[in-house]
Amino acid sequence: EDERRKMEKAKIIRVNEVQDVDIPINIVKREMPELLATIQKHTLSQLTTPVLFLASRYRGYMKGLTFGELSDISLTFRTIEPDSFRKRASIVYNNLVDPSVDAIDSFESFMHNTAYLDIDMGVFGLACSTFPDKDEVSMVCRTKNCETTFEKSFLMRSLLRLDKFGDMAKVAMREIMGAKTKEQCTETFNNSPVRRYKRIVLPVSKMTVDLGIISAFDYAGTVLPLMAEEERKSKEDPNYKPNTDIITTILLLIVRAIYVPVEEDSHDVIKVDSSKEMLSILYELPLEDISILARYQEVIIDAYTAEFAYTDIKCPKCGTVTTEVAADINSVVFQKYQTLGSSRVEFNETLFL
Repeated sequence: EDERRKMEKAKIIRVNEVQDVDIPINIVKREMPELLATIQKHTLSQLTTPVLFLASRYRGYMKGLTFGELSDISLTFRTIEPDSFRKRASIVYNNLVDPSVDAIDSFESFMHNTAYLDIDMGVFGLACSTFPDKDEVSMVCRTKNCETTFEKSFLMRSLLRLDKFGDMAKVAMREIMGAKTKEQCTETFNNSPVRRYKRIVLPVSKMTVDLGIISAFDYAGTVLPLMAEEERKSKEDPNYKPNTDIITTILLLIVRAIYVPVEEDSHDVIKVDSSKEMLSILYELPLEDISILARYQEVIIDAYTAEFAYTDIKCPKCGTVTTEVAADINSVVFQKYQTLGSSRVEFNETLFL
């Protein structure tokens, strides 16, 4: 309901017509790829937004979205289908310029070397470059006997809550910003939790586990298909019982490999890094071991997860101040797309008479 009310507010665009004159033109033939490159050169905004891909340990700049890209990315965030995530990631990659490391030189390398949760940081950069001006969002005061609807002004770049990042992400921030040379940037990049793992031994099962953060490639190829399959089965059959607990599936976000001892007190181990096989092992682990992994997952993922919010909101009627209202950056972009779709253009119609 709140979202519907936000969408009802149409933006009015007024067009200023130029004097009606004959404009001399010289028609030149171009093949479509060259034509599209020419269009992009003339139409795309030169504004870029610096972005730190914290878990991936590199930085870059994000360009603004075309209308087609805005439409595509807006239609991907409400689904957990792998193809939708890949589409969103590809739009981020296609608008990423001047990454601090040479390894990000193709979409495949971007997916393999970028943490899945850094894709939202890319979307944030896209939003800042596409919508750099002051904007408004509809708010409803939740104070009893008030419930006033009002407009809150904000800047897109102000939505990111830097203070909400955990200590690990803040260290990463300093390392990325402190890397000045190519060698320093590469060293920082190679030490990311996507590329370098922490190894622990579980106290009860004695299994060794590599912990890190799953890449966007593995997220789209392993975790999302499992979640999408479970979602489809649940929709098809209300009585369906998942084969695996959601906790064990989520643990695949940080568990990169499991080493199973061949025999007790033996140094010989079997390495397991297939998602389905790891999932089966995780499901069989004792509670104490799962609790330890769940705590690692909470600390690591929460530390690097970007949070967005509208801040310092004051009701114009009763004066109630709300410190912050959480915002999902993908929803914000979708709402901007919806607002553009409901915009009304005003111009002098006599121009065409």
